[in-house]
Amino acid sequence: MLADATLPVPASLMTLLADLAPLFTAPSFRTFCGLACGFLAQTGKRTVCGILAGAGLARCWNHDRAHRFFSRARWSPDELGLAVARLVVALLVPAGEPVTVAIDDTLFKRRGKKVWAAAWFHDGSAPGPAKTGYGNNWVVAAVVVRLPAVRRSVAIPVLAKLVIKDTSSASRLWLARRMAAAVADALPGRHVHVVADSAYAGRELGKLPPQVTWTTRLRKDAALYEPPPARTGRRGRPREKGNRLPSLATLAATAAFTSVTVTRYGKTAGDRRQQANLRCRAGPQPHRPRRRAHRTVPARLPGDRRHLVRHRRPRPRRRRRPPHPRSLVHHQGRAIDSRHGCQAPPGRHRRQISGISPRPANP
Repeated sequence: MLADATLPVPASLMTLLADLAPLFTAPSFRTFCGLACGFLAQTGKRTVCGILAGAGLARCWNHDRAHRFFSRARWSPDELGLAVARLVVALLVPAGEPVTVAIDDTLFKRRGKKVWAAAWFHDGSAPGPAKTGYGNNWVVAAVVVRLPAVRRSVAIPVLAKLVIKDTSSASRLWLARRMAAAVADALPGRHVHVVADSAYAGRELGKLPPQVTWTTRLRKDAALYEPPPARTGRRGRPREKGNRLPSLATLAATAAFTSVTVTRYGKTAGDRRQQANLRCRAGPQPHRPRRRAHRTVPARLPGDRRHLVRHRRPRPRRRRRPPHPRSLVHHQGRAIDSRHGCQAPPGRHRRQISGISPRPANP
């Protein structure tokens, strides 16, 4: 039984949740257990109020208690996700086999002035020819497992990162690479294999740990390079990549392919593909112009007037200084303009430099 709640928790579920107790404080852990039970029991929309209704706590707990758990409680979503990943791998992935991690992004459509980090993103499920949508874009990493009662594979989400435009988090590949590295660090001694689509291919993959492999689809105009050569011992930074390789069409025409059997959607019989091995390094991808639907929206912190992202500083305006009056200095009894280095016109209080009197003006 949970404290201050009339919700019986099964012993098997409580055993799993007990492994996550060190990540919370005692009051937060009681709230977490109630929300976890409501999330599993709710058959409708799993909102905060819906979770409380699914757990039967809508009249026992104040709704602020559940909302405060997500906004102000002391717990880290990344640490919780890595703990869930360790628990899933220990129970559902056989020892010695690689851990398969699927990474993709999803668009959570939200509108309003108080929706933070909302912008226009690509939405493959949008109706019509323009596959765009407005809302929050999340990059999700899930551990792929096989369950005895299900024929197909099941993906269990463990980590999620929010895409924020005009910041370092605007790159989905950068976020995916960080999540893959975090999962590899949380699973020492296990090989991690990441599967993603063509949006997750680029130079960021060169920063992966050695125990992580990445399967993706390259663009037809992808730039590939040979591995960097050995250091020559000369001064200067060593080369990061080798010579540029030909295009993918040229490489495919000259490569040696072998026939392999792959498993797709649970089917293996009669599904054979051609495979070729090539050791190379990815380079910078060709620039693609932005569409109008992908213009950024200025993101602001909730309750704050300052911008979250750093914008370019405007060029300082040059103030026009007033013209300096000519200063006359005396040099060997002569008045000379010190700024232009020319002789000053004679005046009443100065004697003439030469003995020739100036020409009188025409009447």
